[in-house]
Amino acid sequence: MSSGEKGVDTRILKRIIGYLAPYKAWVGVALVTVLTAAYLGPLRPKLVQVAIDEHIVIGDVDGLQRMIMWLIFVLLGEGLLSFVNAYLTQWIGQQAIYDLRTKVWRHIQKQPLAFFDGTPVGRLITRVTSDVESLSQVLSAGIVTILGDLFKLIFIAYFMFSLNWRLALVTLAVMPFMLWATFWFKRKVRDAYRDTRKQVARLNSFLQEHVTGMRIVQL
Repeated sequence: MSSGEKGVDTRILKRIIGYLAPYKAWVGVALVTVLTAAYLGPLRPKLVQVAIDEHIVIGDVDGLQRMIMWLIFVLLGEGLLSFVNAYLTQWIGQQAIYDLRTKVWRHIQKQPLAFFDGTPVGRLITRVTSDVESLSQVLSAGIVTILGDLFKLIFIAYFMFSLNWRLALVTLAVMPFMLWATFWFKRKVRDAYRDTRKQVARLNSFLQEHVTGMRIVQL
């Protein structure tokens, strides 16, 4: 990826995140829920390890029952936090998308008539509908989910190294290859996605022009 492409992507990302500014308090709540859920996920295997090593091996039934209760509590807490996070992120994303669509619509309304003479209506429809809808994935769950997954990996690595750092290093030895494959796949998918958006815009323009002009063609 060239530096120019990185700069463009960074500017676009900043503009997208800017639409979340009016809802920053709710974004903060969503971040807290996703980070807490990210910690509770890797905590469950740790509790299982404690239950086996410190209670099952020595036949401590009372201690095992307490660990089972903790596991149920952690599982329910993780599920509840995941539900709250999913609801919040979707609500925030839809509110931001509404603001973005309104802004795009008002911008189109302010354009001179010459703009509409040179721009196919189908392309404008694509910009207001499907292109904006594509951003909803980023605004609704993308940013918060990425942070949650990142911290979940950090917590998993912490528990792995706390148990056995040698085995953890062996397990993480494949990470460089996975990162390389991820970045390679990202470049390919990004180019294909951009081409897809262009083709969708052309298709909508073609349909709009031919459907609206059907009466003239039939005459």
